[in-house]
Amino acid sequence: MVRTILKMGDERLQRVARAVEHPDDPAVKAIIADMYETMYSFDGADLAAPQIGIDLRVLIFGFVTNARYLNERPVPVTTLINPWLETLTGEVEEAWEGCLSVPGMRGLVPRAARVRYGGMLEDGSSITREASGFHARVFQHEFDHLNGILYPQKITDMTKFGFIEALFPGDPLAAMEAHQRRVARLPERMRACANRREAASRPQFHRANSDRQRPGQSSRQPRRVRHGSVICHRWLRQAHKHRGRSARRPSM
Repeated sequence: MVRTILKMGDERLQRVARAVEHPDDPAVKAIIADMYETMYSFDGADLAAPQIGIDLRVLIFGFVTNARYLNERPVPVTTLINPWLETLTGEVEEAWEGCLSVPGMRGLVPRAARVRYGGMLEDGSSITREASGFHARVFQHEFDHLNGILYPQKITDMTKFGFIEALFPGDPLAAMEAHQRRVARLPERMRACANRREAASRPQFHRANSDRQRPGQSSRQPRRVRHGSVICHRWLRQAHKHRGRSARRPSM
């Protein structure tokens, strides 16, 4: 199920998340499944449980290619329960970050250049990794969420924080973010269809969605966009007929 993503300002994002006491609980696995569905629905690269209102130390991240970060190298798709983080160097790198909980904005954030992290995987085994570059940045960003910290709190120069369309005029990402904000206001059952329609209009769609699976799942072909488009149109027609709006191109 695609969950609602909490936005900056919601006090639930400011809490320190609780440790998961029973990682093998089916309820935890269901939460993780919802996290992946939600992350992929919004073309995200990472997500922490507090972002969907779950006060637990669980995070997911990783991609082969991602529509938001097309120039970044792949990051292994990973689920971590009760993760930990260790900084390996005093060297700090600055780079632009965004967040599904801070839609439409970017900020220049300093992060440790190299880290070691670990935690429990979904199958109950443990993992330890060293990471640098964007991989390290992604993990640090999500680990902060578990401690009630959002990336704007890390920015040292607030002139390097703003809306994408103002910071990077003409960047296609601005249109994509605007679409996601409109979709967030749609009924839940219509969101996935609206996202597929928007993704199909992007040249990188099939590349950006080629690895949408959780660790341990068997590989499968990405869902065809054409399949379901009739259903999508039907839902949209019904919703906008009810609202008295255009049936063909809704104003979301």
